Amino acid sequence: MTLIYDAGLEDKPSTHVFAIGVGSYPHLNGGDEDRKAKNTLSLGQLFSPPTSMKTFVEWFFNPSFGFNNPDAPLSTVRCLASSVSPIQIQTSIELSDPISTANLDNIENEFAAWVDDLKKNENNVGIFYFCGHGIMVENHYLLAEDFGNPMSLKPFKYAFDITMTMRALDREINGSIYYFIDACKEISSELALSLGTGPDSLININIKNRVMRKYSCCLSATGDGKLAYAPLNGQVSRFTNSLLRALSGYCGSRVPGQKFWQINGESLGNSINAILDYEWSLEKNSKNFQICDISTSGKVVSFHITNTKPKVTLSVNLNPETNRHLYKIYAESATTVVSQEWKNECFITDVPTGQYKIGAIHANGIDQDTRPDQDVLPPHYNLVLNG
Repeated sequence: MTLIYDAGLEDKPSTHVFAIGVGSYPHLNGGDEDRKAKNTLSLGQLFSPPTSMKTFVEWFFNPSFGFNNPDAPLSTVRCLASSVSPIQIQTSIELSDPISTANLDNIENEFAAWVDDLKKNENNVGIFYFCGHGIMVENHYLLAEDFGNPMSLKPFKYAFDITMTMRALDREINGSIYYFIDACKEISSELALSLGTGPDSLININIKNRVMRKYSCCLSATGDGKLAYAPLNGQVSRFTNSLLRALSGYCGSRVPGQKFWQINGESLGNSINAILDYEWSLEKNSKNFQICDISTSGKVVSFHITNTKPKVTLSVNLNPETNRHLYKIYAESATTVVSQEWKNECFITDVPTGQYKIGAIHANGIDQDTRPDQDVLPPHYNLVLNG
């Protein structure tokens, strides 16, 4: 089963999700030794992608802060997962299961069905998510579960060219597409030096056709030649974790004259990068720095709409740090007042986005350092006061 949810919206403007998580690669290192690829490209098993895909899909059904787009409500969700343990999407509504494996045949078949859904209305929005192995040559290649199958004379065919796939879709649909590609872009010299090894795209491109799509946004977990990272214990990857944190309230811009906030590709990408940078700064001596690659084109179409003002993680420190216990650190706006008193630690709290006065008051009652009119914007706002 791949179509796990169908709202029955037929040809009405709506959102269609296709999510893939590939962690089990039987022909790569750590897989089935009897069916191991002749050249594994030093790639092995992954533990984060199935969990990351599952968590991403579950966000769409979250009753508190999940997907909301009145102009294009959720219509269909398709999933593929390759994992040692079966993956079950857990939501408050009943979904179809089990989820089919992410081999190339299944990816091609469900991709075709997803494209057919997108073509039913010119205002449809497509969501394409992939988490698994990726390699870079002249284009970005994403690897299906059966990549490296030694029974084929073209073992590298069990992958697909996402770069050319996106170019082809620009000429196939009238709607908009968001791509979330959570995969490495490390350049493979072995593939670059081998002729005729590059995989095909999921759809042929006819360059004679004009670009029809309204808007496209591709957020890649990392830049060209770089790695994407995930915890070793199979938890959600860094990119997907940052994406979901942004979507759970730490992103958005006010729509002029309206009482709601919209999230689009650029604002989402910028929030993801701010979160990635902040999380990396908390890891002492970590060399695994990662930054999201943002690519957008066309007139902006919102991904997600929220009626709640975005949150900001406010971090206020005091210099010198040895004097922090002597101060009350505070932040106040027209509607919010927060503070920390006489503690020898950085003041970290979540506040609604807005304009704040931030300051430090000494134990003797003197307002030591005050910063008025601070525009505190999501996802993080860091400030150092002088004590």
